[in-house]
Amino acid sequence: LENALGSQAGALLALVPGLARLLPLQYVQAATFSDCVDPLLSMRYMLGEALSVLSSHSWPILIFLDDIQRADPASLHLISNLLSSVAGKPVFFAFCHRDDELGDSAPLKVWLASLSLFNVEAINVEALNVEAVNELLSDALHLTPRITRPLASVLHHKTAGNPLFLRQLLGSLSEQRAIYFQLNPPRWVWDLTEIQNMEISDDVVALLTHQMQKLSSEMQLALIVAACIGSSLSHEVLEILSKDLELDLVNVLKLASQKGFMIHDAEDATFQFSHDKIEQSAYHLIPEEQRRERHMRYGLALCIHCMDMSAQSDEMLFTAVNQINRGGPNAILGTNQYQVLASMNLQAGRRAIDLSDYASGEFLDASVIHTSICRGRDQV
Repeated sequence: LENALGSQAGALLALVPGLARLLPLQYVQAATFSDCVDPLLSMRYMLGEALSVLSSHSWPILIFLDDIQRADPASLHLISNLLSSVAGKPVFFAFCHRDDELGDSAPLKVWLASLSLFNVEAINVEALNVEAVNELLSDALHLTPRITRPLASVLHHKTAGNPLFLRQLLGSLSEQRAIYFQLNPPRWVWDLTEIQNMEISDDVVALLTHQMQKLSSEMQLALIVAACIGSSLSHEVLEILSKDLELDLVNVLKLASQKGFMIHDAEDATFQFSHDKIEQSAYHLIPEEQRRERHMRYGLALCIHCMDMSAQSDEMLFTAVNQINRGGPNAILGTNQYQVLASMNLQAGRRAIDLSDYASGEFLDASVIHTSICRGRDQV
């Protein structure tokens, strides 16, 4: 790695901190990509070199990228560069995207077509058919496929074979005692007529939101906080917000993990939603008129923590600024906040550029900065 990355190894550490376990300590505080003539090109080259070295001296590597339809053109270019850099080496790339979210994304469609150069195979994942639903029910209820087939037919019709919808609907039917366990003889049974006549939303988000509304107020609040922050959040962020909300968010989200709403990674001390539809459903628990206020509240709580330079981290800074900007300038209370929040936007933008995250640096919400400048805050 030292030979491949040279003096710019430290710059790559800013993007991939885990490499610090492999590189000598003198690289940890080395220069950033902003010292390069072309930082973006340098970043692509360095990542390609690092992956090439690692794939030559390790077990086969799997790189999985989900929701590729949300990637910006620069990221797609980077991925193509990585594909080229490891040609012929034991690296397997897996990309997932949703056809219904492609829309008119011409760059992504062109990029997907270009993957034919890299011997990439497209696999269309369809919804579950009736036979697959019946197999799932037979396995889950420990009954023969012949017995579960009528139930499978009804549930397939109501869920259109959506696996997430099917799983959540089964849980809901169990809670409503439409599917229940009898003792004599011991087996799962159901009222097929009742299930057929049930008014069930054809929208998985509506079903999930309805289920979440039955949870305790503490768990609903924890899921709302998580949905405001994003699909993944760290214990550090949760602990700061716990003090503001006077609620132990970490422990409550551990309980939510047991119910399948979240995934808890104890090693990395992070939580993430088990599915983006669950995140969307949790966000729907917030009345629309309260969303900006909540984002601003959480952003300000994190902002206060960021002002302690000894405790500041890139993740915390970007999370705080993102929440503040989602709150918007209309949610700011008092003129004194404009200058502080504008300064944080400026700091986050500069840090994003240092990390070669040009998309974040360019598109940080400028409304707060603009308002501050208009108010004569020339220090900003």
